[in-house]
Amino acid sequence: MDVSSRRTTGIAGIVFVALAVAIVILGGDADFSRDDAALEDFFVRDTRQAQAFTAVVLLPLAAAALLWFVAGIRSLLRAGDDGGGMLSSAAALGGGVFAATFLVGMTTSNAVSAAMAFTDAYQFDAGTARLTLILGIILTTASLAGAAVLVVATSLAGRRSGLLPTWFSRSGYVVAVLALFSVLLFAWPIALVGLWMLTLSIMLLRGPKTIPAEPPVQRADESPTRRGTGPEVSG
Repeated sequence: MDVSSRRTTGIAGIVFVALAVAIVILGGDADFSRDDAALEDFFVRDTRQAQAFTAVVLLPLAAAALLWFVAGIRSLLRAGDDGGGMLSSAAALGGGVFAATFLVGMTTSNAVSAAMAFTDAYQFDAGTARLTLILGIILTTASLAGAAVLVVATSLAGRRSGLLPTWFSRSGYVVAVLALFSVLLFAWPIALVGLWMLTLSIMLLRGPKTIPAEPPVQRADESPTRRGTGPEVSG
């Protein structure tokens, strides 16, 4: 993986984290246990509708940045593991795509406010609004399961090949386990996964001192004799 691709991957990771944080903030408090009056006030406020629309606009940008980041990580793992990282790179790609697919869960609850902003025909229903909040939590949990696979695969291959520091690889295992229990731990796993991605992105931007570039490939027709590494044997 060349320096330009590595840095582009790092930038994509930082962009994704920034957009994901913005989407979470714009989504507001997903408390579905509030009474119907409070719930309606939460969804119908003009400021809430504007926030919902902005979150929906940012969602595809965040998904695109995540997919670019995951593709770069896959390329990095394959290049740095001397051909033996096929399984890890495939797992990282699959986990990242799965996470991007269910990323929509972060904005599911915005559907009600966005619908009310676009048309007056939509009538607020507390039950439906409450369902969207619950569905958003479930889909976000699913996306974190994919993120856990991405983190573990990257940590395993990165440690085995020496591309990542040991402390960072080990921290990835902890982050992945916590991400699988996000339904019990609420926002903490989301924050930890974001911090892990941000740290890895910064490592990529720092360059070869942290993550070495891809080693040169020896040509099939290049022999030790031609490289001058051994004496020439005469008949």
